[in-house]
Amino acid sequence: MQWSANYNGTANVTDESRAIAVDGSGNVYITGVSYTTVTDGDCVTIKYNSNGDSVWVKKYGFPSFDAGNSIAVDNFGNVYVAAASTGNLGTGNDYATIKYSSIGDTLWVRRYTSLNNDEFATSIHLDDSNNVYVTGVSFPGKFVTLKYDSEGVLKWTSIYNGPEPSQNGEITVMSDS
Repeated sequence: MQWSANYNGTANVTDESRAIAVDGSGNVYITGVSYTTVTDGDCVTIKYNSNGDSVWVKKYGFPSFDAGNSIAVDNFGNVYVAAASTGNLGTGNDYATIKYSSIGDTLWVRRYTSLNNDEFATSIHLDDSNNVYVTGVSFPGKFVTLKYDSEGVLKWTSIYNGPEPSQNGEITVMSDS
């Protein structure tokens, strides 16, 4: 083992890592959830350098429960997180897609919701042009995939009505070459 690191959120409740990514310089990125109470938590994303030292910690919390489920890093060191996030106004759970700069600044956050459904973003990937693809499940029984450009502009939404219950796990992006 080269190094290990622990994260203890401010509430001293449970902290869960859910996804990991490594960039070309050996920096390690973790996303997950840091519980603030027994039932509520914030999406937490951490960047460690190649020696295991924490470089930055970012939290995203909407009104109630938010959890990072997938993470990707582009060639510029920007970090993209797909999260499940409790919505407001009766929308249930939503997708939250977050882009951080290499130094941890929040560059943009995009939310996807449909009225009266629960959406859970489960996977995020980038293509060679740094377009962002997010997929997950929208209950009951739908797979929802979104494409954003690198500036966070939604390019398209694809919804597949699958059999119930449906779980969508991963997305893979392939280049044409």
